[in-house]
Amino acid sequence: MVSKGVDPKIPPTPLLSDEFLINLKDKPSKEKNEFYRYAIIEYIRTHYVEDPEFYERFSDKLKKVLEEYKENWDLLARELENLRTKLKEGRESEQNFGLDRRTEMPFLGLIKQQVFGKTLLENLGENDINLLVEVTRDVVSIIKRETKYVDFWGNYHKQKRLKSYIITNILLPKTKDNPLLYDLRNQIAQRIVELAYHIFGEKHNEY
Repeated sequence: MVSKGVDPKIPPTPLLSDEFLINLKDKPSKEKNEFYRYAIIEYIRTHYVEDPEFYERFSDKLKKVLEEYKENWDLLARELENLRTKLKEGRESEQNFGLDRRTEMPFLGLIKQQVFGKTLLENLGENDINLLVEVTRDVVSIIKRETKYVDFWGNYHKQKRLKSYIITNILLPKTKDNPLLYDLRNQIAQRIVELAYHIFGEKHNEY
């Protein structure tokens, strides 16, 4: 950290807190940028498992900003602050198609990512979006039902049953609408179950 201009004597503060901005207020742009860069990378790394598609997009944006403005410290500082603001907003500024932004949109993003890669939702056709939304609703509905069973996350067989149900009853019936759902069904179902743990796992049973 010292070699990158970040003073380890200054205790780290949460990226999205007001204190973070206060600590950077009087720092020169170059030093400010290093704090921003480090804090944003750490924030994305920490929260990635909660919404992989969302945070991968921001990781890409960070790389682009760092490359595009690497010769202009003042503009880079402004862009990094804008990126922090967008991270703080989360999915609140995105169209949610009637889905819960915290417990359903991460699944929509994940399934979209698996099937359509980095193509943005708004650039997909209406039929593809409707398919993703429908699959997401079905997936979250069965996850909520199954994960209510005692010791679900400690029982491999219960998790395997959930994965099989997602493949057989949700993904396979939709393959006529998108053949990739068939080709990637095992991979998609596995990623869905992994994400379900981070959203509906034992630490998040208030949902």
